[in-house]
Amino acid sequence: MGIHIVAVTSSSGLPLFTRHRGASEPLAFSVIGSLNGVHMFSKSQKVTLDSTQTQDSSIVWKDFEDSVTLIAVGSPASEGTLKELVQAVFQAMVLSVGLEEIKTIRSVERLKRDLRTCYPVIDRLLECLDTGERTSARIPLLPLAEVVLHEENSVLQARLDSFAETLESLFACLLVDGCIAVATPGWWELA
Repeated sequence: MGIHIVAVTSSSGLPLFTRHRGASEPLAFSVIGSLNGVHMFSKSQKVTLDSTQTQDSSIVWKDFEDSVTLIAVGSPASEGTLKELVQAVFQAMVLSVGLEEIKTIRSVERLKRDLRTCYPVIDRLLECLDTGERTSARIPLLPLAEVVLHEENSVLQARLDSFAETLESLFACLLVDGCIAVATPGWWELA
C-alpha cells in the first residue's frame, strides 16, 4: 500500500524527482523507465494515455507545458484522487521554481536542484491522501476545520446554544464523524 509520484522531462524522460509514501518500496529505476516509456510510445502513436488500472493499483500520467510529465501510482487509490494529486504537485512545482523555468528547461540538473524546495509540500500532499491504511489518519493540507451540513442544522444549533448556555460557556461545537456540524459564534472566533 502506497502512493508514488514521479516527475520526468517530457522530451527525454530524464527523472527530475520521485517521492513516495506508504509501506511500499520506492519504485525501481527500471519501473520508472517502463512507465515513462509506455507513455512516450503512446504519444508517438498519437494515442492519449491518461490512466490505467491493475488489480490493486491505479496509474495516472499527465503532461504539463510540453515539458514535464508527472506519473502517479497508487495502491489503493482512485484514478480521480491521483489526477488531483498530479495537478497539485505541478502547482507546487510552479510555486517553487516558476512556470517559465518549467516551460523552458535550460539545465535538468539545475531544475532538479531547484525543485528540492517543493519536496516538503509534495510530501505533505502525499500525507493528505487516504491510502486505506488503518495506522495513518487523513491529514488536512490546510489548517482549516472540516464542516458538514445537515438538514436539521437550525435545530442542532438551537440545542447546542442552549447546552452552551447551561454550561455558561461561549465555546461549544457538535462534531459528526470528526467534522463540525454546528458551533457557537465564540467557537468560530477561536484562532
